[in-house]
Amino acid sequence: MDGRLDGLRGLVVEARVAALGDFLDGAAGSLVGQGNISLDPAQPSLQLRGRGQNLSWAGVSLESLVMAPADGAPGTRLELEGLELGGNRFDRVVATFTGERPLDDIALSAEWLGSRIETLLRGGVADWTSPLASGWRGQLQRLRLHAAEAGFIELESPAGLSLNTGMLALDAACFLGSREGRLCIDSHWQSGDEFALEAAVDALSPNLALTLLGSDLAFTQRLSGELEWRQRPQSEPRARVRLGISPGQVTTEEGEETVITTGAGLFGFEIADGRLYSGNLDIPVPGSGGIDTDFTVPDLSAGLESSVQGRIRIQLASIEPLLRLFPGVEGSSGPLSADMNFSGTLSDPRLTGHASLVRGTVSHFASGLVLEDIRLAGAVYQYDQTELTGTFRAGEGQGTARMVVNFDDILAPELSLELSGRNLALVNVPDLNLIADPDLRLIWREGELGVIGRIVVPRARLSPRYLPTTTAAESADVVIVAGADPLAEPAESKPVDWKVRGQLELELGDDVRLILERATARAQGKTTFHWSGPLMPLADGGFGISGEISAYGQLLRIAEGRVNFSNRPADNPFLNIRAEREIYGNSQVTRAGVLVTGTLKRPIMEPYSVPMTTRERALTLLATGSDFNYEQGVGSVEVGMYVAPKLYISYGIGLFDEQNVISARYDLGKGWGIKTTSGQRETGADISYTIEH
Repeated sequence: MDGRLDGLRGLVVEARVAALGDFLDGAAGSLVGQGNISLDPAQPSLQLRGRGQNLSWAGVSLESLVMAPADGAPGTRLELEGLELGGNRFDRVVATFTGERPLDDIALSAEWLGSRIETLLRGGVADWTSPLASGWRGQLQRLRLHAAEAGFIELESPAGLSLNTGMLALDAACFLGSREGRLCIDSHWQSGDEFALEAAVDALSPNLALTLLGSDLAFTQRLSGELEWRQRPQSEPRARVRLGISPGQVTTEEGEETVITTGAGLFGFEIADGRLYSGNLDIPVPGSGGIDTDFTVPDLSAGLESSVQGRIRIQLASIEPLLRLFPGVEGSSGPLSADMNFSGTLSDPRLTGHASLVRGTVSHFASGLVLEDIRLAGAVYQYDQTELTGTFRAGEGQGTARMVVNFDDILAPELSLELSGRNLALVNVPDLNLIADPDLRLIWREGELGVIGRIVVPRARLSPRYLPTTTAAESADVVIVAGADPLAEPAESKPVDWKVRGQLELELGDDVRLILERATARAQGKTTFHWSGPLMPLADGGFGISGEISAYGQLLRIAEGRVNFSNRPADNPFLNIRAEREIYGNSQVTRAGVLVTGTLKRPIMEPYSVPMTTRERALTLLATGSDFNYEQGVGSVEVGMYVAPKLYISYGIGLFDEQNVISARYDLGKGWGIKTTSGQRETGADISYTIEH
């Protein structure tokens, strides 16, 4: 350091600090810089250059610091990256000091969580002979707070501002919101005198403040009313707040779904003699009841750590508004009542009381799931948890449930649901019916669904007409030159932004049937599904398949069928299926079929015969039931049909001679059969017995 702070040349400072902790206890980081500071009243100046990395001290941390001359004007520009202050992180903060004298113009901007604030002050230090005592006087020229999803609020016109070590005064300053609404503030403070703050709110949206707090909900309600706060030295504060809440809807952040509709409400409280009293929050839900809250704070001297007392009553004719906070639930009913007291502190209130739900119904339209006669009752604990236990019906089955809801974050509650029961109709739509015995636990937390448990399916009927299928949209280069296609579907559906984690064991019983257009099959076995984020799980296990399938124009019996997963995606298992038909009246080949291997997405199909023969001959036997062997001069084309359940009539034309043959076959059962043949050259009868080994 060299020079004098009040001299014309000022004080010249240069620093090269490799470890700030060597100079300041508890500090860290490195700093290199130089500057010139002069408080000479005739020509004050402030010039700084330098750079710092990974700085921290007294609970404040900073990834990088850059000090440089301001762009295009005399002055200094200060850039801060990764500033953490009071538990809040600012991605970027920029302060610029310009003008003929230092601090004539002060511009400040800050960015965090997708939000941005911009401020511009114009004025100057009143007296450079005593800058701290005289302070800064001028105008608040600009103030704009912007959040990408919730709009912005900005200063309507410049307002006078004075600041020094013993005084702060802001003339009436009004702010306008991008979504209408108006906020006016008038504040002053003088050392040894009263601090006063008055504010008037007119149709202001709460979305901007809620977005800054990290809420994923949006509100159409508007706030209107007044706020007044006054406090003298060595005295308790006096305050009064009365805000009316207009009717409106609470929706998801994108506004795609209404969570709850509310009527005209009220929020207010009064503070006097160091005590908050007459606090209340009333939010009616038209046609369903409402929420009524009363609270007091007997002693405000501890600030946010002051004790709070109160009561909250919830009376809703239907649980639907609350269940809309959770994905997948599309319909619900049933009265919900809760009566709770809260204590604790302003920063950490604690709830205790009871809640109940009777005659409730929850449904999911797509799956046909309907839980009826839900009867739950339980308690609300001081650690912001509600635990309800009870019973329900699903079809003809009876189940038990335990639900725990954690309201640490009222706008992002956590839900834990345990289900168990027997013969529960979990899916019930046309051609898709599933009866299950679950022992299951589901946990919803911060956009993530946890799954753990086991489901046994003793009976099910499934048809592909109601199974999910992929969709196709028009090409991206399609242009509609006039009007719109009324039948057009959205080109892209919104991707699911929540994750699934956990493990589920699925066991299929002996009455699970898959009914397809060309197949009827039974599935039986056990598979475990594992989720680690994506909605499509990995599966480990397999199912045995039996039944009949139509292929190559024939009805084939599944002699051997297996679907194996082997720790692979659940939508692409390995296949090993043999489907075959019997070949009658052939002394060389008894059966012909098709072998399906590979994966579900890339199956491989190969014809075969018993005993083995050529691929072409096996395919001919499979498709026609007739033999073809060029080397032995054997081959015919035969057309026939069943005229009775066990009587088959056919007409055949030889391929190597001109003989025409009419045959009749009767299946006696248990391997026995009789066949009569009448042709141009010969007539006869055959009795056959088939032995499988």
